[in-house]
Amino acid sequence: MDNTNFKRLLKSKGLKATTPRLKIFEIFKRKDCAITYSDIERCMAEHMDRVTLYRTLKTFEERGFIHRITGTDGSANFALTPIDWNEFCDGSAEQHIHFSCLKCKNIYCLDSPAMPEVTLPDEYKVEALNIIISGICDRCNG
Repeated sequence: MDNTNFKRLLKSKGLKATTPRLKIFEIFKRKDCAITYSDIERCMAEHMDRVTLYRTLKTFEERGFIHRITGTDGSANFALTPIDWNEFCDGSAEQHIHFSCLKCKNIYCLDSPAMPEVTLPDEYKVEALNIIISGICDRCNG
């Protein structure tokens, strides 16, 4: 998705296409793995303060543009939601598995394998399911 389409998407969700929002989107587009909050903060230091960055990420997460992945070390990581951005409608995306590389420390969204089905007692209500597989990624293993 390019900036023009992202601007349209923001407008369709009742959001203004501000320069900081577009810059954050550019950061995500350039990465093929999840990004830590600290990395985003370093990239955006010249463009916005920490509160604005936090609010923007929260808005992107609430609208389904990005999703949060808690790293194996407890760090907050964010990635673009793996959806067809040209047909983005309601911000919903299917759950997916993440892979955390023990060598380079990157976290990747995986389209496959499919999420396993989990059966819980009727009294439980699932809010989110987060599966992270740890190992060595294809880049580090090569």
